[in-house]
Amino acid sequence: MLGPAMSELVCGGCFTMLVHSRSATNVRCPHCGRLGSTRSGNQMGHLSCGQCRTTLAYPPGATTVGCPTCRNVNPVPTRDARPQQTMVLVENPKTLDEKGKLVSSVAVGVTSWKR
Repeated sequence: MLGPAMSELVCGGCFTMLVHSRSATNVRCPHCGRLGSTRSGNQMGHLSCGQCRTTLAYPPGATTVGCPTCRNVNPVPTRDARPQQTMVLVENPKTLDEKGKLVSSVAVGVTSWKR
């Protein structure tokens, strides 16, 4: 049985069960040498490689991610880099309905482009 400061991880290379301290961020498998992250999937960021479109995972605080497939170095987008969304209200010209009454036509949308 594991102590409260220990955790387990299955190696992604040879599927050996690895035991590590909970404070460890990475564990190297002694059998195949693969380095595994101890972070859960929701603690990792994900992005698509700008060159080959491979999905890459990175830990919080990373500024770049190297793609092992094509060796492209990808910048990690910052939270401020997301497009600013703006609500837009469009009032179309009024029209007449079948009874001859003026009818307003309004549309609401969200933009993500810069003006």
